[in-house]
Amino acid sequence: MKKNRCIMIFPKFENEQIIQTLRADYDPLYTYVSPHLTIVFPFESEISSESLKAHLQLMMIELKPFQLAMKGVEPSAGGYLFLNVIEGEEQVRLLHERLYTGILKEFKSTMFTYQPHLTVGRILDTELFAAACVKCKGVNDEFRTIVSRISVEIIDKNDDSMIEMEIELKRFEEA
Repeated sequence: MKKNRCIMIFPKFENEQIIQTLRADYDPLYTYVSPHLTIVFPFESEISSESLKAHLQLMMIELKPFQLAMKGVEPSAGGYLFLNVIEGEEQVRLLHERLYTGILKEFKSTMFTYQPHLTVGRILDTELFAAACVKCKGVNDEFRTIVSRISVEIIDKNDDSMIEMEIELKRFEEA
């Protein structure tokens, strides 16, 4: 049976309420999924949970937990508002590249260059988007956490998110 999945980092910030307030105003997925950085974009496949877990563990075997810092909301194409990664970008990109190999290689898009971010909004109305951009320029808070796991979610037909598995980042000798 095919499953629609996505692989993400769900960061936990002490000041997360600032992000959640923006998302409540601007993100249509606010009620469906927690704040996240997408590592592998939604893909539909019949890959078994066991095979996917084995692939993730193999690709992450030497990756250790890392510091993630985010600051500054920027507009992006398509009416998106992205919270920028200011520390940990290299590790997020490495995860992205490693996971899109092997059994996930066929799902990698060549339509865009991957830019790690956390989406805080998507607004298709031009005037509302411009107003949101002005409001977001005033958000100068910094958000910091340690990333110690990635999550695989299943997205159901109603766009609700259910965590299928979580894989810990750890050094090889701890595995």
